[in-house]
Amino acid sequence: KCNMAKDQIQLDWHGDENFVLIRLKQWVLTRSLKDLPVLGEVRIPAASVKKYCEEAKQKPEDLGAGSRRLHLIDPLKQQEMIELDYGTADID
Repeated sequence: KCNMAKDQIQLDWHGDENFVLIRLKQWVLTRSLKDLPVLGEVRIPAASVKKYCEEAKQKPEDLGAGSRRLHLIDPLKQQEMIELDYGTADID
């Protein structure tokens, strides 16, 4: 489990992306972040991102508007799910 204690993440969104990919890595002081294994990830489809943005835009005073609790899964399982959806192993 990972609890970010209601930390907020700001993402650059240009609108031409198919999804947003969020990856979780355990930070280790003595290692470069790029060398650390991915512990979990979640892909958020573009339609969902747009929906969440619209919710937040409609209620700017409500910090919870557009917020979601995300469930991260093992990257290998995520890739298997993508292959089932798209019928290909060449996603990235």
